[in-house]
Amino acid sequence: MDEERPVCPKCDSPSVAEIRYGRTDLDHPDTQLYETGELHDGGCCTPPEYQWHCNTCEHEWSSPEFDKEVKERDQELGELVKQQKAQQMQETNRPGLLSRIRDFLTSG
Repeated sequence: MDEERPVCPKCDSPSVAEIRYGRTDLDHPDTQLYETGELHDGGCCTPPEYQWHCNTCEHEWSSPEFDKEVKERDQELGELVKQQKAQQMQETNRPGLLSRIRDFLTSG
C-alpha cells in the first residue's frame, strides 16, 4: 500500500481500505488484510474504478491521479480494440474471400 491512507471524504472516518482488483489468492499474505479491513475486494472481472473504500459508510472514491491513470488505460484499451477490429476487417476482406464464401453458400 503505497499511498498514505486518507480519511473518508463523505463521513470523515479513518476506517478506509485500499480497493484491490483482480483475482484474490487465498494463500497470499495480504489475505489477512481483507479480514482486518485494510483491503477491500474490488472484484476480479471489473476494471478498476475506485481506489478507496470507507468501511464505515461504504463510500468509494479515488484520487485525481488514479482517475487519470484509469482514463489513460481505457484510452489505450480502446485503441487496441480499434486496431484488432481493423486487422480482422483486413483479414476478412481479402480479395476473393467473400465471393468464395458466397459461392460456397449458394452452391448445393
